[in-house]
Amino acid sequence: MKTMSLTTFVVCILSFLSLATNRVESYEKAEIYCLSIQGEFDEIASTYDLDYRNIIPIIFPECTRINEFSDQMETTALEYFYVNYGSDGADFSIGNFQMKPSFIEDLEQYIPSLDFTETQKNQFNFLAKTTKEKRAERVARLSDITWQIHYLCLFYKVMDHRFPEIIWQNNQERLSFYAAAYNYGFLSTEKVIRNWESKSQFGIDEFGNAVSYSNVALDYYLKIKGHE
Repeated sequence: MKTMSLTTFVVCILSFLSLATNRVESYEKAEIYCLSIQGEFDEIASTYDLDYRNIIPIIFPECTRINEFSDQMETTALEYFYVNYGSDGADFSIGNFQMKPSFIEDLEQYIPSLDFTETQKNQFNFLAKTTKEKRAERVARLSDITWQIHYLCLFYKVMDHRFPEIIWQNNQERLSFYAAAYNYGFLSTEKVIRNWESKSQFGIDEFGNAVSYSNVALDYYLKIKGHE
């Protein structure tokens, strides 16, 4: 019998805790949280020429699933395993937006290709010099709401960059696609992302029906737009 690695053991423990503590938080609590960051979100999004109302719904479904205890456990695991061994050592989703270190690394690779000012590009630079120090700084960013908003705006710009040929019929169509890409993987092909849009594998609605990640995001989008 092979000896279980420490990393594998931690993954198993966190998976058990995730089930035992029930990650699904209330829709209402997620709404309250998103409202609490609306001001900062609006301010940061505007620096990228983006409307926060088109972006915040992308992460709303994640905000319904946060469990503070397991999130802290996963963050602690990243601080050791990811910092020392990279995403092969650990690659948990942390923070209210549930971003993985590998997700951030992939986004950062696109920064030189984007139509950003030098100031916008430089703000993503690291103070750290070594690989381990940069990983530690990246984990710290993922625990900070201001940085999470910056990276979400970066994600939106990267999606614009990756799929410039798509002609969107309306904001809802674009949001649905971007939300699916955020949940499944933005490096996936258009075909794969569109297929994931309709997959009802995210959760259960109030009527007991299975729902997709994109549908939850769209529901919140329509709700905040209706408040205008």
